[in-house]
Amino acid sequence: MTSIITWIGSLGAILALCDGLVLTAVQFASVASYNTSIAANTQQTLVALNQSIINAIQPDDTNLLLFPEGVLWTFALLGSTQAEERANLDHVAAKCASTQPTQCTSPIISYITTLARHHGCYLVINFISSMPCDVDVGSCPDDGQWLYNTEGVFHPNGTIVAVYHKAHLFGTSPILDQPQDVSPTTVTLDDGVTLGLMICFDMEFAQPARQ
Repeated sequence: MTSIITWIGSLGAILALCDGLVLTAVQFASVASYNTSIAANTQQTLVALNQSIINAIQPDDTNLLLFPEGVLWTFALLGSTQAEERANLDHVAAKCASTQPTQCTSPIISYITTLARHHGCYLVINFISSMPCDVDVGSCPDDGQWLYNTEGVFHPNGTIVAVYHKAHLFGTSPILDQPQDVSPTTVTLDDGVTLGLMICFDMEFAQPARQ
C-alpha cells in the first residue's frame, strides 16, 4: 500500500512512482483575496485549479494529481468567532448525506468531478465536507452538523471513489470536527495500486498510519 499525504503548502514535482503509477504533487499557491467574497474566491480558486492541472499533467504519463491541504477552503476562515467561521466554511462545504463517498454533493464537487473526467486522471483534493447530526445526541455541534477536513479521491470517470476525514486536527479545532470513526481509508485504483489516505499532521501519529 502506498500512503498519500496532503501537506499544507506547495509540493514539488514527482512525489512517487509505484508500479507504473505516476503521482504528481501539484504546486498550488492560493489566488484568494481576504478582501473578496467567499463566492468570488471560490470561483477564482476553481479556475486556477483547472489551470494548475493543465500545467502539471504530462500526456500519456501522469495519472494521479495530488493537491495541498486547504486550497479550497482556507480563504473562508474570515470570521471573528468560531460560529462565524463555521458558517463561512459551510458555504464551501460539500454536503454529505452519509459517510459513503458518492453521497457528497456541491458545486465545488461537481466542478472537480468534471475536471477529473475532462483531464482523464485521478485527482486527490482536500475540501470541507459537512454531515448533519442531532444536537440532542452525543457531541453534535450546536449548528447541527459535523464539519470535516476531507480528502477526496476523484476517479477519471468523474466519480468520488474514496473520502478520508482528517483524524488529528492542528490549529483548526473546534472550528472543524474530529471524525467519530478514525479507521484508515484505502482505495484501489484501476491499475491495482492501493492507496492509503492521510492529511498532514496525521503522519505524526501511529494511527491511522500503522493500520
